Amino acid sequence: MSARMEVEVVTRREELRPEALRGRAAVVIDTLRATTSIATALAAGAAWVLPVDSEEAARAAAARLRDPLGEAPLLAGERDRVRIPGFDLGNSPAEFAPGRVRGRGIVLCTTNGSRALHAAAPCAERLYCAALVNAGAVAAELGRTGAERLTLVCSGSGGHFSVEDFLTAGCLIERLGAADGLEDPRGEALRLDDAALAAWLAWRSGRERLRSIVEPGRAARALARVGLEADVEEALRLDALDVVPVLRDGRLVALR
Repeated sequence: MSARMEVEVVTRREELRPEALRGRAAVVIDTLRATTSIATALAAGAAWVLPVDSEEAARAAAARLRDPLGEAPLLAGERDRVRIPGFDLGNSPAEFAPGRVRGRGIVLCTTNGSRALHAAAPCAERLYCAALVNAGAVAAELGRTGAERLTLVCSGSGGHFSVEDFLTAGCLIERLGAADGLEDPRGEALRLDDAALAAWLAWRSGRERLRSIVEPGRAARALARVGLEADVEEALRLDALDVVPVLRDGRLVALR
């Protein structure tokens, strides 16, 4: 990074003031599961992902849009962790396999992540999404672009704080510091607000035992109750994907 970066963390989407993102780069995080699924879909060759804030908006978008294959986009999403009736896909990362999504457009409606993305989209100067699976790729892109002001938006879960989103924010902060060769990014490459500092400290202490921290958390337990433990496994694959989802013309695409 060529300049010192000011980093703030929003700990759940309900705390987000979209107008405060003006002039800032923003990264939306919903590690369980929306941003993991978006990264997986784009890495698998999906043309784009359109995040929306309601089932009605999703169905309306799918009715009016066409993807690069000339078809109506796939509808993907969940409510209370279960696929929305009539939708093509849910929100499990494994569903977004190349044979299903390559070349396709996807309209995504989820309880937390797509709503956070939809809220941030009109105001952020640049908008990305990240999860543990692509944290390294997103951090490298942020360092390359030299953003001076950055907001990391943790989506949370049903209005609650989510430990996995907070750890992902901390991971991004560590990677941004590492880009300047710093073991401790405080005060040199980065100016961290209190939440960003706490996220970095949480990541530093927990990065070697992610499973033991995330699995007892509220979101992971809720997934386990409906038989979706495999989604947690997918989401903990640190740096598994070299993809940077970026918002262009209202849609998330893989940065080329």
